[in-house]
Amino acid sequence: MTSGIIKSDSRLLLFRTLEYGFKKKLMDNAFLNGLKKQGSQMSFAFAKRYYNLVYEPYLRHASYCVLGVINIGLTVSSNNRLDNAIDLVLQKGYVGIFREGWTRILNLVHYARNAERLSHKTAFEWEKDFAESFSAEPGREWIGYDEYLVNMLMYCNSNRGKNGTD
Repeated sequence: MTSGIIKSDSRLLLFRTLEYGFKKKLMDNAFLNGLKKQGSQMSFAFAKRYYNLVYEPYLRHASYCVLGVINIGLTVSSNNRLDNAIDLVLQKGYVGIFREGWTRILNLVHYARNAERLSHKTAFEWEKDFAESFSAEPGREWIGYDEYLVNMLMYCNSNRGKNGTD
């Protein structure tokens, strides 16, 4: 007799996608090594842009932010479906999926800046803050997607009705 409890896989959609793709032989070691290289390059660029330093702690934190942005892009673009996510990773790689996630962040930055006109934050500061709030640090539950949805709802609702729109 079973207890009826179903344990869900709470890992990042990205990690579940890579594992499934590798198990089903849709991805090989060469493809995964290419993704690792892309991820390393993006983490280095992120650390350089937002932390001005590329010391190990900043690089590690930047890699968590990059993973979070990739996972936002993958989750939204695939409708949180593993089969769609595999296709996206195969077609776009990390760079393309990161761009999808970063576009979501830039939209949030736009909405947040419009909603908080009196804020003295620059677009640069908003970008960094959102990327950090969506970061995917290993060993911690990832709440990035929920955080993204909450922010999107909050800022979109606060902009509703402005400029003659509803």
